Amino acid sequence: MQIEPWVAERGTRPELVLSLADGQLPLVLAGAVAVVVAGIAIARRGGDAATGGTDADSTPAPEGNGRETTAREESAGVTFEDRIGEATLERLAPVAPDAVERVRELVAEGRVTDPEGIDRAERELRHGLEDALAEGRLDVGVTGQDGRAYEIVNLPSRYRELSLPPSGETVHVDAAERAVRDRLESGSLREAAMAAAAVDDHHESVRRHVRDREAEIVDRRREIEATLSDVRELVDRLEGALADRVAEFVLEGRHDDVAGVSEIERRVSDATRQLYRCSFDDARRALRDADEAADELLVTVDFLGGLVGTIEHGSGRVAIPEAVSTALLADLTPIVERQYDVDATIDGDAFVVADRGPTAESAPPTDGIGEPVDATAVNEPDEGTTPVTGNRSAVAPGAVADEILFVLRELDGNSDGTTVQCQTERLPEGVARAAVLEELAAFCRRQTDLVRNVDLQEGAPPGFLEIEFADRTTPRDGLDTLQERFVERHGG
Repeated sequence: MQIEPWVAERGTRPELVLSLADGQLPLVLAGAVAVVVAGIAIARRGGDAATGGTDADSTPAPEGNGRETTAREESAGVTFEDRIGEATLERLAPVAPDAVERVRELVAEGRVTDPEGIDRAERELRHGLEDALAEGRLDVGVTGQDGRAYEIVNLPSRYRELSLPPSGETVHVDAAERAVRDRLESGSLREAAMAAAAVDDHHESVRRHVRDREAEIVDRRREIEATLSDVRELVDRLEGALADRVAEFVLEGRHDDVAGVSEIERRVSDATRQLYRCSFDDARRALRDADEAADELLVTVDFLGGLVGTIEHGSGRVAIPEAVSTALLADLTPIVERQYDVDATIDGDAFVVADRGPTAESAPPTDGIGEPVDATAVNEPDEGTTPVTGNRSAVAPGAVADEILFVLRELDGNSDGTTVQCQTERLPEGVARAAVLEELAAFCRRQTDLVRNVDLQEGAPPGFLEIEFADRTTPRDGLDTLQERFVERHGG
């Protein structure tokens, strides 16, 4: 009999209640109600146990079908490899090496086998990554050798953006650190480590891209600066009004036909700005132009130095190198005539110097041992030419071009380290002359970008001639360049 429906249906009928009160039926009903209440209580207690209720008096059924382990029992089953793992340590090693090293020590000592040890290891790694972020170790920027920052936002898109695991989210390089910090604050250590490793790898890719292009540009810039230094040194060797006017034209750039040192330095500065803007092609073009202009200046002042030597030797005809501006020489010609008392003209591709008149007789030039030099090999001055200054023989470089080139070729193959040497008495009789050797030594000393020192033994021949080349110049390359320059300036 269903008691509850029956009670619900009839409990509100007064006549039924009165009739029940007179018999034994109340006792039966009371017992039935007690049984129903007990059944409901048991059912509710079983439900609480099945749903993880917290009633202190309830006990789980021996054969329950839910999870019956506590949170501590669950955490006790998680291992270091499950929560952190060797892969995470490897990812964090480049950016937080100290923290990774401490955790590896904990692992080696067996101190990460319980939840407390694993917690400590994770704290170490999180603090290490926080320090790396605070110190800018995950900044994707690149700094140049002079401390200036590159504008990497101007790089191609593959360097401006990166994809962060595990979601594959694409972020701009400026937001990379923020993305790692977000994962560290709201995600797992594994996710933060994966993001940090991706940022560090991308930073290395950007740095390598910039450094590869920076090296070429910086090297060329140094070469230009060295060339300009040589130009200044050669200008300083000139004297009088000629030195002043050359400094004005060549150093200050006050000549329409010549890019002076000041202009070239401005181009170098522009190229440097382009470099740090990551406009590498523009920087290379600007430096290429500056390099060519600097080389032309060096050829010009070297030519002027050789021209002065020719004037001091007497009359002569000196080939004008292609790189030398004839307009510049035309403006310098009047100064040369006044300062050295000669007639100077430009004849096609040659600068011609002629003595202006007779002076006291001078002895014909000798070869250093008292014998007159063959007139076919020496620009022997006419009677009354300007006396030779110092102890140099009166010979123009172009007049002994073949002999000088012969000596340079003889030096070839006798290199040792940065120097070349030869015993002058072993040269052929027509070459082994003081006039030839002194002019060769003078020419080499003017090539300050190539030659560090020239040592011609006093009284040679006999004696040795030694040439020491500058840094970054091998003897083989140095000798080749000396020959090329001599032919360009003096023929041969």
